[in-house]
Amino acid sequence: MKKILPKVILFGSTCLLLVIAEIIMNHEIYGHFVNNYFLLELSSIFIVMSPIFLFKKIKNSFIYSSILFVFTIIIITLNMLLYYASGDIFSFKYILLITEASKAVNMHYINFVYITIMLSIIAVYIALGVIFVKKIKTKPTHYYKLGISTFVIIILCSLLIRLPVNSKIVDDYDKNALYNNKDASEVIAYSSNYSKKSSLEQYGLYNHSLAEINNVIETKVNYDIEKSELDEYFSTVEEKQINDFSGLLNGMNVITIMVETGVPFAINEYLTPNLYSIQSNGINLTNTHSKNKTNVSEFIGMTGSSNGVTPKKDIVVPYSVANILKQNGYTTTYLHDNNKSYYSRENYIQNLGFDNTYFLDEINPEDKVLFDGNFPLDSKFIEKTVEYIVPDTDKFYTFYTTISSHGPYNKGEDNIQYFKDNGYYDKIDYAINNNLWTFPYNGDDEEVINQIKNYVCEIMNLDLGIQTIIDRLKETNHYDDTLLVIYGDHDIYYRTNNKDPLKNYIYDVNDISIPYQYQTLFLISNPILNAKYNDKYQTNEYKTFATPYQVVPTILDLLGVNYNPRYYIGKSIFNITSDLDAIFYSHELNSIFDDKVFSYDLLTAQYANCSVEYQEQFFTKTIELMHKIEIFNTVYNINYFAPKE
Repeated sequence: MKKILPKVILFGSTCLLLVIAEIIMNHEIYGHFVNNYFLLELSSIFIVMSPIFLFKKIKNSFIYSSILFVFTIIIITLNMLLYYASGDIFSFKYILLITEASKAVNMHYINFVYITIMLSIIAVYIALGVIFVKKIKTKPTHYYKLGISTFVIIILCSLLIRLPVNSKIVDDYDKNALYNNKDASEVIAYSSNYSKKSSLEQYGLYNHSLAEINNVIETKVNYDIEKSELDEYFSTVEEKQINDFSGLLNGMNVITIMVETGVPFAINEYLTPNLYSIQSNGINLTNTHSKNKTNVSEFIGMTGSSNGVTPKKDIVVPYSVANILKQNGYTTTYLHDNNKSYYSRENYIQNLGFDNTYFLDEINPEDKVLFDGNFPLDSKFIEKTVEYIVPDTDKFYTFYTTISSHGPYNKGEDNIQYFKDNGYYDKIDYAINNNLWTFPYNGDDEEVINQIKNYVCEIMNLDLGIQTIIDRLKETNHYDDTLLVIYGDHDIYYRTNNKDPLKNYIYDVNDISIPYQYQTLFLISNPILNAKYNDKYQTNEYKTFATPYQVVPTILDLLGVNYNPRYYIGKSIFNITSDLDAIFYSHELNSIFDDKVFSYDLLTAQYANCSVEYQEQFFTKTIELMHKIEIFNTVYNINYFAPKE
């Protein structure tokens, strides 16, 4: 017993501290202490740590366990920090975004209590380990038989523990169409890929993480199988639904503007007259919601789908708006007032069908994007690029992504000074004091008030850029023959100095599962379209639930170009018959929701403001939605449409 006792103590203490760390994580993210299938996670911890017994020297065992222990604590900490920052949890896919994340990190995203707790656990482990290793002076002889035997026993016992748990998982999920005919490992793999927050809660850190890593590997291994399934899906041509607006704007130009953190409360007749005019005269989709990282929402607005990460540099998407319109004789242009290397845009944007691309480092190389709130002002970028946004050609498609309203809104001294010097804050105060605009916060926290004002200033500045675009359209006689689409990428996600999310004050929410906080802009405008829509519905508002997934099919529908609806997640807004036709899958949250139901496990509602019957219909539609999400996830993972050698 003396030969194996040091390793038993090391094994036991390591497993115990890992369980404690997971308990803390579960409590902070989910409000309870253990995973729903706790024994499954416990057995995984035993299996991962069991090689401790294969090393003869206690020092080597400690080195092995320390590496895994510290790595695990880092992942646990990242999960808590991401959840604290935006309701997200860590994914190994995010490693691809490490450069972007390091630039955009803000101190308000960081909960130092979490970091302190986890560092304390690491410190306790290392201290105990060092003391322990120093005290074990003897080198046990004839150790290997006993060590290997103990290792085998732990593995066998862990596998025996897993058998009934795996059986229970199959029984629990078999009745749901998303999971039936899947064994336990397949259930966990699917969950980790498409509902990661639920996967972590249900199965624990190790089961979730190992399944996620395996998903990446299997994407390449099962290429032929997945390709055959995709061949079958895309070989079917689905007929377009024809409506009263199909082809109404045949041959017209298109300008799509994705507004960074584009939320509706900032639009006002006095403060943002140009956006207000578009909102008042065009189609105002008042029930639009979105929650994805900027590059994902952008990609969705250009292609109608995404896999939630930065696309491959050689990605081929023949069904993107730019590629389709280029085939119809359009000049296609992409612009963004950020550097072209950010999110690797220089690598894949042209493959999406854009003939011309213009980035900050080409237009204003003296400007820097430091993510300290001093973003290049959209109005100034538009001034320098308006001839590219509205080229003097017969048919053009332009996609422009803004940046200055990104935040943080408690920094950016240069921009703040600019707004002060140019009367932005005076104008906001005048609007509030004269009841020209309703400020979205009723409290007296000055820091919250200032952050909201700073955000509104950025949108006011964008409004000046919109005026520049409108003037250019009129100068080139393209105002009447251009479709303008404006949509937002995500909610306001920065925090205040007291660490509460800013949107908690704006929307009076404190739970990430309340859909209202993800409301975003979606405006569609053209004089001919506006007149027909108002004449048909006696209003310019579109109140049915909508999302960025509808941007692409709506544009193609209005232009009357030939397209196959099976290539898009969403439908044209003119083909929607109920809210359930447009429920939203968030790649960032790995959740589904509309304005009535929110679910992060794809099976049950964490929030519901509707009848039981509606919930049942919602989850029936979820099956259909997730099938499409899975298809396009595979398309982008394997670059399905790329020419094969």
